[in-house]
Amino acid sequence: MSWSTPRAIAVDFREFEVALRDHKGSNAIVNLSLSSGGDVTALVRDVQYDPLSRLIIHLDFQHISLTEHRYMREDVEYGLAFLVSVCEWAGVACPVGRGLLALGAAVLERDLRASGRTLENLGLATLTPVQLRERLA
Repeated sequence: MSWSTPRAIAVDFREFEVALRDHKGSNAIVNLSLSSGGDVTALVRDVQYDPLSRLIIHLDFQHISLTEHRYMREDVEYGLAFLVSVCEWAGVACPVGRGLLALGAAVLERDLRASGRTLENLGLATLTPVQLRERLA
């Protein structure tokens, strides 16, 4: 199903208000179960309230793909994979980074150490600290 054009969907507003109540900030990501079957991940773009009752009267969602989003590629595959490889090369423990990289790999269903920007993939992992400093200077 293509989500390039707007679609009208019905949402149980009470259920949605309960789900949104504990959310902080403006970028809520929700998983919508469609009556036609399947699930859609969406970003809540706008919430309109009735000025008197303060009940939700309209919602705008934007379909997103967590596996195709540029942050998954740029921040996780390129940035985090590189950071974790540098930490490991330097002998510095980075359990949170390694855990986040593993989560990203699970979401994308591919080995980010093999495909990401790492010291190994850049051909720099075998260099000594002095050699790496000279190469980067």
